[in-house]
Amino acid sequence: MPDLGLVVDTTKSLGQESEILPFLKDVTSLLVQEFDISADKTHVSLETFNNKAQVHNKLNDPTFWSKDAFLDLIQGKISELKSPTRLDFALEEANREMFTEANGDRPGVPNVLVVFTDGRTHESTDLEKNTANIKELKVTFIQRLGFLDQ
Repeated sequence: MPDLGLVVDTTKSLGQESEILPFLKDVTSLLVQEFDISADKTHVSLETFNNKAQVHNKLNDPTFWSKDAFLDLIQGKISELKSPTRLDFALEEANREMFTEANGDRPGVPNVLVVFTDGRTHESTDLEKNTANIKELKVTFIQRLGFLDQ
């Protein structure tokens, strides 16, 4: 079982808040329900981003080693749309916080990063660099944007 990082775009470019927030919560929740989340199985970390990025939990936080606890986290943290979209900040924060030994990266356990975004970014300065840094952590990307394939 892999460890899973979820990076969720919470920006106004996605659409109407009343329509997109329930959709984001549902899709993210459906994905999480496909994994066996527990102390010795999959650990999951959630990050949301808009004009800033925030990792809401660490892989090594036992509070979120159950589906129910993580689903509650999704419901509470995917809550408001803001502007602008800073995907570069999101990837930088994921690189710095998600899959590090200090925050619960486990040797021998594969890491998977899923990015939910419309792919639009604003004033990106280090997008390619941050993508390369995450790849160095041996993270498998599930959602690929055009620049990730280069």
